[in-house]
Amino acid sequence: MKRFLLHLALALSAMGLIPALSAQSTHLTVPPRQITKIVFNQIYDPSAGTVTTYWAEWIDGAYSAASTKAFQIPKDRTLIITDLDATVRCNSAVATPPSVPLFVNILDPGANPIQILNRMIPLRTTIGFEQQRITVLGGHVVPPSFQLQIDPVDPTALPTHWIRRIALHGYYTF
Repeated sequence: MKRFLLHLALALSAMGLIPALSAQSTHLTVPPRQITKIVFNQIYDPSAGTVTTYWAEWIDGAYSAASTKAFQIPKDRTLIITDLDATVRCNSAVATPPSVPLFVNILDPGANPIQILNRMIPLRTTIGFEQQRITVLGGHVVPPSFQLQIDPVDPTALPTHWIRRIALHGYYTF
């Protein structure tokens, strides 16, 4: 019966007779249009010894990117960070790799550091990419106009491993 009702709701939604299911709330009672993924990308070219970084955000199906040192929270929104994940590259196999600290610096509107959200990322022992996800229990609040800044491991400082991407998952409140 539940399956029939779901199919009926989808059909009626497609015909425009009831609001789209995407307008409904998630399990967090957050509308999907408020859910965001903010990503810090770090591209390392070992042959040239260069590191290029940029920020990107996915929200409500839209993508934007910027080559800035920090990501600024919009003036009319508060960010709630629920999860972090990092993609780590292992360049060479090591028997006992170290853990790498992941620091997300939270800066006030004047770019003054006020808080650090930090987690340790255990590193893999075999060559390749690995994604590790860390839940931020209870969420972490970042006020409007504040900035996020990542201090990743310099790929030239730890030649066996480097952080390729860090994603902050969460949602905005208005």
